[in-house]
Amino acid sequence: MITAEVWQRVVRVSCGTTSGTGFIIDHEDEPYLVTARHVVKSGENVSIIVGGKAVSAGLTPLVVPSSEADVAVFRLDRPITPPDLPLTADETGMVFGQDAYFLGFPLGMAFDLGESSFPLVKRCTISGLNRTYMGRDVILLDGWNNPGFSGGPVVFRKPTAAGVQEPMRVAVIVTAYATQQGSLSVGGNIVPGAEVAMNSGIIIAERIARATDAIKAGIPLH
Repeated sequence: MITAEVWQRVVRVSCGTTSGTGFIIDHEDEPYLVTARHVVKSGENVSIIVGGKAVSAGLTPLVVPSSEADVAVFRLDRPITPPDLPLTADETGMVFGQDAYFLGFPLGMAFDLGESSFPLVKRCTISGLNRTYMGRDVILLDGWNNPGFSGGPVVFRKPTAAGVQEPMRVAVIVTAYATQQGSLSVGGNIVPGAEVAMNSGIIIAERIARATDAIKAGIPLH
């Protein structure tokens, strides 16, 4: 079950014509927005939607020490999600082959709860813990990622003894999916020689340490 400290911390992020997902974590009582860098790289103003409503907050972009990582972090000048529902950011205890969940706004979609709207959730499997991708270590997940999930959190529960339940924690950040070549079909007929890039079902995700390292360093980008 996805608990309130998770889904109430997930926000929709847009920048220019690009729309994705982000989430809020705290450090030393200050709130930070984490998302995928490709969602906010256009240089236009970043907009945040919480519960279906646009919110106004000052955003200070921070330097991400792993410069090649598809991660963006902003210091917020005020809380925009419930501060009494902290979301722990730590991959400690995540194990190969366990279930996890990712949240976001695929294709701009959400679900309504009263007068608010909230992210969709999907299940995934921790498919690979260490994989070099474009010069950095990433986490691979088995799951179906759609456009709009980029920047969303992947959460899990640390395995414990029977009867003990750990709180959910965010371990990685959804950024992309690996593609595979597939045939192009028109009207049920395969077009000879035509191939398209298809979703392989393997999600590429950045380690949460990419974000927490940036937060701890606290170096403004500009």
